[in-house]
Amino acid sequence: MLVKGQCTICGPELENGLPSTSRFRRLAQDNTLVDGPSLTGYYTSCPAMDREGTTVFWRDGQLLAVDADLASHELFAMDDGQNVMGRTLLLGDGRVVVSLDSEVLAFHSSLSPLAEGPWPCGDANLRGNPVMS
Repeated sequence: MLVKGQCTICGPELENGLPSTSRFRRLAQDNTLVDGPSLTGYYTSCPAMDREGTTVFWRDGQLLAVDADLASHELFAMDDGQNVMGRTLLLGDGRVVVSLDSEVLAFHSSLSPLAEGPWPCGDANLRGNPVMS
């Protein structure tokens, strides 16, 4: 789950079964769930959110970005066969870094810097996702 400011709570659903019926969802102000894109696969890296409200994470061999309008964008894909996902780091210049098993992959993107606040980026994952200075 990611929280941006005081108003946006969202993230990829996790379930314990295949085939996946998971979606990326947002919690609306009236406490209803807003459906985002369907998600394939099972394992998901810890997501990170940029200042524009775009969430980036690794799932099912793809680096995915879900924007503030809940549109999904594939940033990279490969036949990974990876099962152990780690953190997703979003660096200030649009670089995305994700750990998969014993590898660390880095990508250039057009994402903005990590969102401000204790979630999704504060205190090296004590209250959210990691921050790199």
